[in-house]
Amino acid sequence: MVPANPRWLSDFSLRKNMKDCAVYQLLKRAPKEGVREYWEYNVKHLRRLEVHVQRRDENYLSMLIEELPREDDPNGLMIGRCIHLDTRDPVGTPLSEVTMQHLDLAINVYEGDDRRKRFEQTLKQGKVQDATYRTHLLRIEGTPFVSLFGFCEMFFGSKVLFSEWITELYLPRADMKL
Repeated sequence: MVPANPRWLSDFSLRKNMKDCAVYQLLKRAPKEGVREYWEYNVKHLRRLEVHVQRRDENYLSMLIEELPREDDPNGLMIGRCIHLDTRDPVGTPLSEVTMQHLDLAINVYEGDDRRKRFEQTLKQGKVQDATYRTHLLRIEGTPFVSLFGFCEMFFGSKVLFSEWITELYLPRADMKL
């Protein structure tokens, strides 16, 4: 839906008051058009991966990534997987030297009207419907920024959507190691 802009990442050049976003969506396909896509859409019921990154200050960058399932699950819930991080490294820091101040893995549970509202929105603008319930699973501090991609690969359920995002960022697999 909205491709990633890879230009800022390699030299960490997103400047103050700038933001970037990306939105990827699985489509309903026949198995012959892609078994993995079919499986993730029809069996895992995954739908989107959304990314929002923003530099609010010269020395503060935050990023939010959320994977959403279908919004019409019969159990009445929509359970999103969310990663939030921030860093105090300034513009121009080589990517290999950027350190996250913290990284959180969280589960966002949307119920009732919250799930409909959230599914109708994307992180494109940065602010979306708050989760009805939220729980943090893990917080890690002082880890290299490039470890983000390993956490994403392990935490998110859609390998298709993650792969599309990484491909658009032009990141070689070696840059994603923990």
